[in-house]
Amino acid sequence: MKIGIIPTVTEKNKSIYYSIDKSLLTFLNNLFIKPKIKVLNDFNVELYDLIVSSGGNDLLKFSKQKKDKERVKIENYYLNLAIKKNIKFLAICYGAQFLAFKFGGKLTFDQNHVAKNHFIFSKNENKFLVNSFHNYKIIKISKKFNILFKSEDGSIEAFRHKEKGILGIMWHPERYKKIKKFDVKFIKKYL
Repeated sequence: MKIGIIPTVTEKNKSIYYSIDKSLLTFLNNLFIKPKIKVLNDFNVELYDLIVSSGGNDLLKFSKQKKDKERVKIENYYLNLAIKKNIKFLAICYGAQFLAFKFGGKLTFDQNHVAKNHFIFSKNENKFLVNSFHNYKIIKISKKFNILFKSEDGSIEAFRHKEKGILGIMWHPERYKKIKKFDVKFIKKYL
């Protein structure tokens, strides 16, 4: 499997840096058999089996920093490539917020989701405990997506495009000491 990861973009001394959390690499290496992984920061047209939008950064709605502008350029390019070429797209935390906003959803500031664990609920499945590391929660999503899970406060925690292989999740499956069976089963089921 060939996987491209959209990196977190940081800025230091007016220079832009791209980074991938090592735990995300470990998670993907455990989720798939011997994946070939590449950091996507060069706007190439190479085809992938999966593009992963990692956590980090802020949406331009909330920040006008150079690093966030760069992240949005990369995010837009690879999301459009995924849609055009029918490439599966997994959006984690920031990536899910980006998807929601890009398709006309609404987000709101909420510090109750920062560095905490909470339950998510589905109409068809039991509740699950997930981590949370975001300042903004999704409160409305485009009708192009099915909502899969919500949190106790009603915010949208997981959603999937009705026609494309695009999955957004607000928690970080890669940030657990041990990979959770729920995350593996869930991601494989909905991608």
